[in-house]
Amino acid sequence: MNSAAPIKPIFRQLLLGFGASLTIVGFGATWLNYRIIHRDLERQINIRASSITQSLQISSEGLIDLGYFPLLERVVTNYATLPEVKEVAIVDPQGITISHSLVTQINRPFAEIHPSLRGLVEAASTTGQTQSQRMHLEGHSTFVEVLPFSNMMFGAGGQRGVAIAILDLEPLEREARKTFIISNSAIAAGILLILGIMGYVIHRGILSPLMRLNQAVENSKTSGNFSFDAGKLNNEITFLAHTFNDVYQQLATYEELETEVQQRKEAEIALRESEAEERRKAEALAATIKELKETQIQLIQTEKMSSLGQMVAGLAHEINNPVNFIHNNLVCANGYLKDLIDLSSLYRNIYGDTHPEIRQKIDDIDFDFIQEDAAKLFCSLLNGSERIYNLVVSLRNFSRLDQAEQKNVDIHEGIESTLLILNNRLERLKNTSVPPIQVVKNYGELPLAHCYASQLNQVFMNLLSNAIDALEEKVDGIITITTKYLDSGYLKVAIADNGCGIPEGIRDSLFDPFFTTKTVGKGTGLGLSISYKIIVEEHNGKLYCESEVGVGTSFTLEIPC
Repeated sequence: MNSAAPIKPIFRQLLLGFGASLTIVGFGATWLNYRIIHRDLERQINIRASSITQSLQISSEGLIDLGYFPLLERVVTNYATLPEVKEVAIVDPQGITISHSLVTQINRPFAEIHPSLRGLVEAASTTGQTQSQRMHLEGHSTFVEVLPFSNMMFGAGGQRGVAIAILDLEPLEREARKTFIISNSAIAAGILLILGIMGYVIHRGILSPLMRLNQAVENSKTSGNFSFDAGKLNNEITFLAHTFNDVYQQLATYEELETEVQQRKEAEIALRESEAEERRKAEALAATIKELKETQIQLIQTEKMSSLGQMVAGLAHEINNPVNFIHNNLVCANGYLKDLIDLSSLYRNIYGDTHPEIRQKIDDIDFDFIQEDAAKLFCSLLNGSERIYNLVVSLRNFSRLDQAEQKNVDIHEGIESTLLILNNRLERLKNTSVPPIQVVKNYGELPLAHCYASQLNQVFMNLLSNAIDALEEKVDGIITITTKYLDSGYLKVAIADNGCGIPEGIRDSLFDPFFTTKTVGKGTGLGLSISYKIIVEEHNGKLYCESEVGVGTSFTLEIPC
């Protein structure tokens, strides 16, 4: 040790360390205190504003319905006298102020009184939902709440009258600042008191015994004997003194102890290296198990799709014959009906219907209506049977059980079959409040593709289902399907939607097994992973994603002909 180096008192170091820790804790407590006070202030503001607007709505609905506007004005004026209430108003669906805490503002458009509140009032009136916002009005910090009437004052187009309360936040904010300052002052005083007590305890219980221990060590350098009076102490300093004494007594065995320590260090290093090697083996084994599990689940999914394809093909085969029978008989029956109607018309034109019994029967069965409606009925039956026939053909095309090997396939036929199967989701039959999804087809001239038809149909099903999911709540949902033959001899199919898009941070994980952005129960995370394997590994093609947040997403596949 260099004796010339300045000594840094441990008392100062400990006190500074504890002081810095307590200061950090104090800042943390101050920040937490600020958050609590701020959150409590926001809660009070929201509760007070909601209470005022709701009670104003309840007390004014009957008065407005009965036309007691003088009494309504008195009610509004009374609410304006409440603490922190700056203004109170009731506005009809056309935006005219029918009652206001300032009498001079009555019958004026509210947008002229406070132009900055126009959007808030219109949003509440149109949507029927409460709107609230902090803002500066006339140089004051205020909180504005607009509550639409729940069951009255509906205007043209479904707009509602609204109750408006404007609170002056400055008194509440001053009270919050006062509370913040008082509580922080208490925290600061507590920190200073703790520092003082800690300083006294450290000096008495640690520093003074350490100084005596240091003096005993200095004396032992000249006398060769170590002597320390611990007194009533029974702590680490006493233990340190006994350690010094043992060191002086066991100086002769120091080399042996040092050798033993070195051996233990070497054994510990060897143990750590062995442990690291075993850990690497365990990690490799875990990765292998994970890969086997992923492969097993993907094989199960593939087997499920195969079973589904067999079931769909069998069902389509069983339905096909009776559907053809019904359709063909309907065509014949429709022809017979037309002949009978023509014969009846010819008979009436030649012989008339002057006979009383014939006229009575015609009236009883409403023959003219039957003659007109029967044609429409048979036309509807024929359209229905044709739709069933087309659906059966699409199911057969989608399953493609006869193409276990690669064969030449019409890509457009596979896309159309998949679209027909997904038609109920495209039409949004479960959510009639949203218009159907529009499908735009930009088909190019394509040669037949040499591929596994059922696997490719599975890819189309996954990509189109994901596109529909992305447009689940979008009003103007559009799916654009583009096909093109590339000069490189590849067929390109792009399926794009105008949904919300995919953030850049997760695009690299889209094709990972079990990765999904959907909620629990809506996605397995295997669709894109299996599609990637089908296109890249089974067909030596490419599958990639292009997306822009707020614009939409496009999945593009390229396979060789």
